[in-house]
Amino acid sequence: MRSLTAERLYQKTPGIQVRSAGTERSARVKVTAGDIGWADRIYAFEKSHLRELKERFGEALAGKEVLVLHLSNPGGKYTLLDERLAAKIKEAVGELAC
Repeated sequence: MRSLTAERLYQKTPGIQVRSAGTERSARVKVTAGDIGWADRIYAFEKSHLRELKERFGEALAGKEVLVLHLSNPGGKYTLLDERLAAKIKEAVGELAC
């Protein structure tokens, strides 16, 4: 729910387009090479997600800005648009945008 929450938070932001996809087998939508090619900037929630992206799409990531938010989800505690999660995403994205 982290990726989808982030997508929903930013989908109506003027001047940007967002998509969400996951790296894990259980992901609702799994990231593809097409997603990597489409994106100018990629946010990963955890370092393990970045490692997975590099393993699967190494060459496609060349020249892409890839940032890690460092927002884990132990035990899958977050739900879609969880207020605590939304606040953490906004804070992390804001810090990285500076």
